[in-house]
Amino acid sequence: MNTESTASRPRSLLARIFRWAVGLAAAMVVAVMLSILVEWIGLTFFWPEQGAARSEAVLRQDLAWLRGSPADPIVLPFATLPAPSALAADMSADLYRILFVLTGIEAAVGWVASVSARAAIYVQAALNAAQTFFVRFAITLTAIPLFILFAWWGGLEGMVRRDLRRFGGDVERGMVYHWAKHVAGATLVIPVILYFAWPGSVNPAWLFVPFALALAVNIMVVTSTFTKYV
Repeated sequence: MNTESTASRPRSLLARIFRWAVGLAAAMVVAVMLSILVEWIGLTFFWPEQGAARSEAVLRQDLAWLRGSPADPIVLPFATLPAPSALAADMSADLYRILFVLTGIEAAVGWVASVSARAAIYVQAALNAAQTFFVRFAITLTAIPLFILFAWWGGLEGMVRRDLRRFGGDVERGMVYHWAKHVAGATLVIPVILYFAWPGSVNPAWLFVPFALALAVNIMVVTSTFTKYV
């Protein structure tokens, strides 16, 4: 019985990882389609006079945010890692090439664009929106260390405050702990949704830094108000 349960654990872990990978890929495809749909709706009703030039300008500005970050490699004692901005730029280019170039979608939409001048505008706007999505996805991945750093700081500060509260005989507030615990996920999800849904170009630091600080404060509150019996 123990042998069977032990053997099933790696299989279940691999199956779970596979499901996560498939789910992430499906979510990315849906998100790309939604970003293209939003761009087409705006192109039809809100900025028809700008054409595909608007989405191209957004793409150039997002690439500028990415290229404007430090490009120096990270030197560690036993290894040298490439800069996060370089990794993000390569990742966005690879994702676009895999999903649009290698699959033949780019060539197909190019043929459609050659048939109609109006269709060419929508096709170019769709390609620009897809590339913008991949650039923002790569930038979001580079923001993960920022959230980890702020969360680490908030956890340390919260543990210090918790020890001061315990040794000082302060009143335990379980309600605050439960409230703050449920808010933690929002500080991670909201900036990502806002960043991907924003129709124009926005400096990612304006979104990620405030929410990373909010995550640090949230974790500090959760850690400082944690009690043994909650």
